[in-house]
Amino acid sequence: MSGKDPIVISAKRCGSTIVQDIAYYMLHKEKGNLNKIHSFKNAKDFLELCSPKAIITIRDPMWMLLSLYRTSYLNSNLVPDGSITREAYLKFRKHNSWELMQSLSVLSDSYGNYINLMNCECDYCIEKRGTILMIEYEKYIESDLGNYHNLCSALSDFLNIDLDTELVSKINERFNYKRIKKETDDLKTFKKKTDMGYHGYHIGDTDTSGWEAKFTKKCLEIVKEDLIRDELFRPIMNKYHKGIVEEC
Repeated sequence: MSGKDPIVISAKRCGSTIVQDIAYYMLHKEKGNLNKIHSFKNAKDFLELCSPKAIITIRDPMWMLLSLYRTSYLNSNLVPDGSITREAYLKFRKHNSWELMQSLSVLSDSYGNYINLMNCECDYCIEKRGTILMIEYEKYIESDLGNYHNLCSALSDFLNIDLDTELVSKINERFNYKRIKKETDDLKTFKKKTDMGYHGYHIGDTDTSGWEAKFTKKCLEIVKEDLIRDELFRPIMNKYHKGIVEEC
């Protein structure tokens, strides 16, 4: 990795692995990944990390949390039919409170710092804006499901790389969703990684509806209520669940 390469700042389960791998390939045309961190101290530390450049990845906190439930807690590619009960969810939160709080805090703080930077009109912040790219999981990763043209387009503009159909085709082939899913499922555990750095059961489903559809409406309401209750997560929750948060 070059010292001039951007760093990736992300909470867990927000698409950072595929972003760091594709960005590295676009820069160097070989296997590798950008440096990635899952934590930072404060806003000042965040901005210092964004030199020379940084890519942050964000995701709906509800689905980030439930993705952690599926992978690190269930250690499975599957979610039981009928979803999880209130009791099961609370048990999950209790047994994984530190990891979940860290991931949710990084997600919320990354988004908050980015928005503050974009809204501030001081000379420092205006100059700093060009050093940070925000990648939304739902827009650039989940919606494409293996066709990474939109993600490549955003990265090429940010990294000042010429983008052509041949490069996108190579990336789509190299980072084929179904192949990665098979390789990670074959590991049979979230605790192991493939040669490319993907955890076992990294991908829940190659269908857009996929594993998410197996969570009941009642389950989702429980998770939303839990997240909205904490003011720390209000800004990022407001982005994805505007009406619900405003009613709180």
